[in-house]
Amino acid sequence: IWKVVKGFVDEATLQKISILRGKQEIIDALQSKIPLENIPPEYGGTSMPLGFSPEEYALRQFMKHNNNFAVSHGTSCAGPRGNPPCPFCKWEPVRKY
Repeated sequence: IWKVVKGFVDEATLQKISILRGKQEIIDALQSKIPLENIPPEYGGTSMPLGFSPEEYALRQFMKHNNNFAVSHGTSCAGPRGNPPCPFCKWEPVRKY
């Protein structure tokens, strides 16, 4: 397939494409651009698994909040002054860098 597609791809784009085979070749290519501690274990790194970062958890909770808010026509959220206050009505970063 690549031999056919390659003829339609611009030269500048071709220089950015790498066809890799084998787990070690993939890990080596990733590590040449990304530190091992930032690569998820699914790709041979030591970072937290995909889907488990604090940011991803917060996004899932935020989406759940917004979906509930939409379904309830705005009655499911207490707002920033509610008891307890809604954590999504005032934006704050999930973690400090």
